[in-house]
Amino acid sequence: MKIVFRVVNTILTIVLTVLLIINLWFLVSHFALKQNPPQFFGFSPLTVASGSMAPSIQVGDMILIKQSTDFAVGDVVTYRKDGTLITHKIVSVSGQTVVTQGTANMVSDAPIQSDQIVGTVVVVVPRLGMIFGFLRTPVGLLLMILLVIICFKLNDLFKTRRRAKKRI
Repeated sequence: MKIVFRVVNTILTIVLTVLLIINLWFLVSHFALKQNPPQFFGFSPLTVASGSMAPSIQVGDMILIKQSTDFAVGDVVTYRKDGTLITHKIVSVSGQTVVTQGTANMVSDAPIQSDQIVGTVVVVVPRLGMIFGFLRTPVGLLLMILLVIICFKLNDLFKTRRRAKKRI
């Protein structure tokens, strides 16, 4: 049982530490480097805020977009319009003009220019956006830091108890 707890603690510590590092990178990217959306190796995780792409992409889902200038009709892309990021499917391309539409919408969006496209959606993870959204808040970040510290302290406690038993 002790071995299982140590293994779970180690895995949890690693996962939380990686999440903390990525979260801190996104904060630095957004505020210091002025990247919007923040990127990690050319990828950006975003949380879906509207139901315009339902049922394939729901509110609260996390989408991972890859920076790209290569897209075609049928691709789901994220583009910038008036400072807002919108994720819709491409329904037509004519030169540099692109027309998109949310799958839940009855009409197409106003045409955009291809340089407004930020990237192409490569992964959709149901409901994970809500969790990542929380972890990006000050309370979520603080909670993640505290959990990492607790995991490290538990690991130290087990090491100390193991050394004490070996001395006996």
